[in-house]
Amino acid sequence: MKQIYLKLLCALLLLPVSYLVPRFHDTAAAPKPKPPTVEVGTTPPVVSVQDIKPIEIPPETVVQPLQAVEPVPVPETTAPPVPTKLEALLAAGWHFDCRSQTAAVEAEVNAMGLGADWFYIDYILGRESCHDPGRLNSNLCGGLGQACPIEKLGCGANDIHCQLVWFNNYAQAKGGWAASYALWLSQNWW
Repeated sequence: MKQIYLKLLCALLLLPVSYLVPRFHDTAAAPKPKPPTVEVGTTPPVVSVQDIKPIEIPPETVVQPLQAVEPVPVPETTAPPVPTKLEALLAAGWHFDCRSQTAAVEAEVNAMGLGADWFYIDYILGRESCHDPGRLNSNLCGGLGQACPIEKLGCGANDIHCQLVWFNNYAQAKGGWAASYALWLSQNWW
C-alpha cells in the first residue's frame, strides 16, 4: 500500500520514482535521468496510474516498529514548604498582641536627644503600636510607628534604636514630630 501512495505521489509531482527511492543495482553504466521540465505557459505531460511500474524495496530498508520503552521512574522530591510572609514575620519575633515597652522606648528617645518631642512621640507610637517594637497590624505593617510594608523598615522586631531612627526620619520628612502629631489627629494615621 505504501508503494502505491509513493508512486502516486511521484506521478503527481511529475518526478521519476528513481529520484526518491535509492537504486540498489549498478548505476554506473546507466545515465541519470533528468527530471521533466515544464516551461511556463505549457501544459505538463499527463501521467496515468498504468504508467507507474512497481519497484522493489529490500526488506532491510523497511523501518521496524519501535518497541515499547519502560518509563524511568522519577523519584518524588518534596521541597520544604516556603513560609508565607506572615509565618516568616512571626518566626522573626513579630507579633499581633501588645507587649508595651514604653519605658525602654522613652529611654531610647531621651538617649537620642529627642526628649523634647516625647509628648508627640508617645502619642503617635502609643496609638500605632502601644510602644511595642514587634507589633504587627492586620495589614502586616509593623514596628513602633507601623511601617507599611514592614520590609521598608529594615529593623528587627526588638530593635528599638533602629526603629526610632527610621521613624524619626519619617517624622522629620513630614515636618517634625509636632507636625506628625497634627497629621495623626486629623486622619488617625500618619
